Amino acid sequence: MELYQLQTFVIVAEEGNLTRAVKRLYTTPSTISMHIKALEEELGVQLFTRSNQGMAITAKGQQILDKARATLHAAQDLVNHATDIQATLVGQVSIGLCSASSHLKIPQLVRQIRDDYPGIDLLLDQSTAVQITESIVTNRLDMGFVYGAVTHPILEAHHLIQTELFIVVPSAWPTDFDPSDWHALAARSWISLLMSCPFQSVVEAHLAKHGLSCNHHMHLDDDRGRYELVKAGLSLSLLERYAAEQGVAEGAVSIAPVDPLSVDLSLVYRAHERNQPLLRCVADLIVALFNERETMPSPSKNGHQE
Repeated sequence: MELYQLQTFVIVAEEGNLTRAVKRLYTTPSTISMHIKALEEELGVQLFTRSNQGMAITAKGQQILDKARATLHAAQDLVNHATDIQATLVGQVSIGLCSASSHLKIPQLVRQIRDDYPGIDLLLDQSTAVQITESIVTNRLDMGFVYGAVTHPILEAHHLIQTELFIVVPSAWPTDFDPSDWHALAARSWISLLMSCPFQSVVEAHLAKHGLSCNHHMHLDDDRGRYELVKAGLSLSLLERYAAEQGVAEGAVSIAPVDPLSVDLSLVYRAHERNQPLLRCVADLIVALFNERETMPSPSKNGHQE
């Protein structure tokens, strides 16, 4: 009996569907079937009944499920303990990045790990929030920065900050256009993100409150690509605060004078691995970096900083 067979059994039992189990395990239907068949033969118990509706766990399979979970947790505890008793933490942690590394405090994280935990290697993967979430669920990433709500049952999210989102318009647009008017903004052509992106959900929900919707002209998830198209005077779009302010500093775009929107930024990981020493160490460092408060000089009575 192998641990990967038990893991396959647990995932299939949780999903009740081979297709969904394939996505979570990042494997093939034939591999899953082979794992289940081998486990059933070794245990001498039919674990599932198969039908067109999916795979339903049997009564005997249900009795074995809790023990299978306990066995997997015990194996992970053994790995955790072995790591704990090492003189130093050693291993690789993969992290998904949904925004610019500077916005996610990655330079500070890399510097701190290099200085204090030289045995930890970071594997950084730039992607979208949706793809990062899927990669954590399917064990392709250990953790990741994700925008928006996290609802998958095996994941845990630690809220870091609220990120402000600004609507940016080309600096060269006609002077009779009023970017402070939501009706005028909605009527213009938008470079939108995919609806699965939390940014797009936020702006769509806000426009809906005014009885409006985006005049979609094109869809593009890449932040830099959207910025370049706005800069070229083709459309307006939504950018994170740091990117919008960079564009303003370059004189290429303007920020629409409406209240900024916001979206939650969280650090996400698999809930059952929250105490794995390597992951816990990196996660604690990230949370601490976001909890730091810059000490600003207090203003004097005449308006100058002291």
